[in-house]
Amino acid sequence: RRLLRRLLTTDCGPGYTGPGDSDCTPCEAGEYKPSSGSSACLPCPPGNYSSVDSAASSCVVCPTGSTSDAGSQNATECTCMEGHTGEDGEICSQCTIGEYKAENGSAPCDACPDNSATQDAGATAMSQCDCIAGYSGPGADNCTACPSATYSETSGAAACTPCQGNSSTPEEGSSAASDCVCTATFYEVDGECPQCP
Repeated sequence: RRLLRRLLTTDCGPGYTGPGDSDCTPCEAGEYKPSSGSSACLPCPPGNYSSVDSAASSCVVCPTGSTSDAGSQNATECTCMEGHTGEDGEICSQCTIGEYKAENGSAPCDACPDNSATQDAGATAMSQCDCIAGYSGPGADNCTACPSATYSETSGAAACTPCQGNSSTPEEGSSAASDCVCTATFYEVDGECPQCP
């Protein structure tokens, strides 16, 4: 008789928990249960949520570029990840090149310090900002223009490169070797600057 009773017992379906038959309780908001049986509902993992009356068998993934704490109950609990910005519960955009954002949330991205930029979109720290071409320095918060007679062709340069002998740049902040031109009384021959005869 006990075996027959077990065979006649109806398991709680996905999204519900309990001993079975008519004693099944829907999973609460922030929880889910993927299979039938009496097992307990599970909290939605980080980056997912389930709403108040869903009796969820699975959780909904947060919009692109956002995340949430475990057990989240609503899309508005999905906040933009580091390196992203936007409204809570909406798709979040990467910070553009030249910006960064170090914390989760809907705050806007921060601009890199003057004369510096990031190499890629979605930067998560100011340390990813490098001095731009034509500038050099030990870090993004101290980028200075290359002085006359020097240049910097790449971002992130710790020091500027001197022009070859007898040449100089017309102004500070040069970003290419081609900016170096022969000075007075010298002329260019095959990339060098010998003295005028």
